[in-house]
Amino acid sequence: MADSAYLFPFTRAVLVIVFSYLIGSLPMGLIVARISAGIDIREHGSGNIGLTNVIRTLGWGPGLVTGVLDFLKGYLPVMFTLTTFDPQTYGVAAIYEAIVIMVCAALVFGNMYPVYLLFKGGKGVATGLGVMSALMGVYIFIPLAVFGLILLIFRFVSLASIFAAVCVPLTVLLLSDSLPFMVSTPESPSAFSILSAFTWVTALVIIWRHRSNVKRIIAGREPRIGKLKEPTTVAQADEGVPEQPETDQPDEEPEELVGVQAETDSKD
Repeated sequence: MADSAYLFPFTRAVLVIVFSYLIGSLPMGLIVARISAGIDIREHGSGNIGLTNVIRTLGWGPGLVTGVLDFLKGYLPVMFTLTTFDPQTYGVAAIYEAIVIMVCAALVFGNMYPVYLLFKGGKGVATGLGVMSALMGVYIFIPLAVFGLILLIFRFVSLASIFAAVCVPLTVLLLSDSLPFMVSTPESPSAFSILSAFTWVTALVIIWRHRSNVKRIIAGREPRIGKLKEPTTVAQADEGVPEQPETDQPDEEPEELVGVQAETDSKD
């Protein structure tokens, strides 16, 4: 009985981590697009199932619904873990902290690599925002403010997402003692290290997931918010199709006609 009482919290933790991955894998953009417009969002725009592509393809309504659902699937499981798991149950605070962070990682990486779509998912931004909102509380508004500022200046959602992702571990570094995750285990020396490592790894993976966007920004092909242009195919969205410049110059005459005209002029 003593052994079963000791093992049950760990079994429960494993189940929560597994279910968190399955929840994170839910393709909200695909579901919303299918219900609202009867389309497979992977066959339109950039082919991504995330918030930005849904907005470009279907408009702000379905896009915001996708963003809210992705946010909630990150926020609610973490809040459930924080409020129902007791650090004292595991004897060592670091075990509790590791369980919470593994739940967070399962949600974010489930969104990026969903089992339901053969591991081809979103970029983890909205779900990551939900996860970090649970861990950081009101201080999540710092990376949100950075996101809004970069979006306002440059009008690239992808660039704003990258800056916000990098801002998260910096916020943890500066305000670690005030974050809800740190308050839950105030005497643990490992809490900051575990949270900091998770936020830096997540930020780097989010940057990596946006590498195609960065290439398009450098090439001048990334759509700006407020000036969204729907690509005709997924391949065009990824590779970009240069527009042919318009010209008022008439088409060049064939060489044969030019030669005949020259002979006529010389006879005259």
